[in-house]
Amino acid sequence: MVKVWSKIAESLEPSGIPSDFINEALQPINEKLAELAELAKWKTVSIDTDINIKLSGRDYHLLSESEKWRCDLLITIALSIVSGHKFFVVDRLDVLDAASRLEAIVLFNTLALSKQIETAIAMATFKRESLTALVQHFKERMTCVWMQDGKSELITTSQKPIKEEA
Repeated sequence: MVKVWSKIAESLEPSGIPSDFINEALQPINEKLAELAELAKWKTVSIDTDINIKLSGRDYHLLSESEKWRCDLLITIALSIVSGHKFFVVDRLDVLDAASRLEAIVLFNTLALSKQIETAIAMATFKRESLTALVQHFKERMTCVWMQDGKSELITTSQKPIKEEA
């Protein structure tokens, strides 16, 4: 009887059955994280069975603010896609330098074109000219709202009407 109880105890240890469930759950997420990193031309993010986040093998707590933001973004997108929601909201896109910000927006566009996401809401501080240039470049795929002094203004070149729902 002691052997049976010992076997049950081993199975319930973190390295036993719970670890198997975690590995199974993390596999599609880690695969999607690798795919997203490649699309964005960023370093690979992974989550281990102890739920530690790593960027190309480096622990999350050792990363710079912008590296952490990239990790957070890729995890947010991966969970959105794997869960089937195809929708996410991110703030502080302006944590990234201009080149990385553009890489993120190109990633959003690529995912939208491949129908992996349907809606991405990204908030950031931009210069108006930069925002207008982005809208011109991505045309029907992007709608931007300029907010200043408590007022908002739609900036878009899309031919599709914007529907407002109550």
